[in-house]
Amino acid sequence: MKKLLFVVIIWLTFIKSVIADPVELGLKGGFNFSNLGGDVFSVFNYGSKVGFAGGVLLNFRMSESFFLQPEAYYTMKGQTSNYSPSSGITSFTLSFNYIEIPILLKREFSLGAENSMSIYAGPYTAFLLNATISYTGMSAPPGADASRSTSNPDFGLSLGAELELKKYLIDVRYDHGIIPISNFPGGFSIGNNVFSVSVGYLIL
Repeated sequence: MKKLLFVVIIWLTFIKSVIADPVELGLKGGFNFSNLGGDVFSVFNYGSKVGFAGGVLLNFRMSESFFLQPEAYYTMKGQTSNYSPSSGITSFTLSFNYIEIPILLKREFSLGAENSMSIYAGPYTAFLLNATISYTGMSAPPGADASRSTSNPDFGLSLGAELELKKYLIDVRYDHGIIPISNFPGGFSIGNNVFSVSVGYLIL
């Protein structure tokens, strides 16, 4: 994992070094609040899973107000669920860890004094690193690897808003998966939905 993130950082730094200004390089990190959309069973009571997200971004200025912003970061998604009491399992957690690469079109609105607010949208591709399911309860089975039953990669759309205060960033985002990440017999399918809050800093 650390080697992969290191390679991504080196790659984005190299891109910046060989292209003309104005281009910005930044770091960003924060928290995901994720759940799974799609078909559900009535015996489940679903809740959001909290996870970490962090990585790097590039900001390419296309015009006075528009930017292209590719990113690469590690992100933790999934869902917590309460099961029916009769099963002996009180809850389980689905965890999906990805390297995600969004390509965002950003519209900036100046607030003066090197401050700005932006809105953005664009597609993302997320490459699965691992997927697990864990249980709690008196009759809970051991945790299991769910990678084989999880589609890879995941595709979706991102939209959000960002506040830039000089070189500091505050970002709020919603990611919506547009393809099922798992398919089960009978047509049951689920997809990722993620709300995230993060902070960042433009280092170059």
